[in-house]
Amino acid sequence: MAAHEASMNFDMEHVRPFLEQLNAKLSLGLAIDHLVSRIEATEHDSAYGCDLTVRFQGQDENLKFSAYIDDIDAPDLYFIVYNPDLATAIDAEMEAFCEANGS
Repeated sequence: MAAHEASMNFDMEHVRPFLEQLNAKLSLGLAIDHLVSRIEATEHDSAYGCDLTVRFQGQDENLKFSAYIDDIDAPDLYFIVYNPDLATAIDAEMEAFCEANGS
């Protein structure tokens, strides 16, 4: 099964709102407070990553999440999944968030 990536650079102030929107729209069951606190604690030129099990369309899915902090105010968020429909849904939420927030 091939891995699929959805990724985007976010201003730090948009990380929590994006994760909240993603969680609300896709009902993934993300631990947002934990993810945001880990991202905020990650040092410059470093990455935070974790393996998660999320729910998508009633099924458990493996998700590899990482945040790379090459710009302290704008981390790159990566979602690597094995379900192409989930990758497409995450990409769509990223695009919708950018359009709504002028990013």
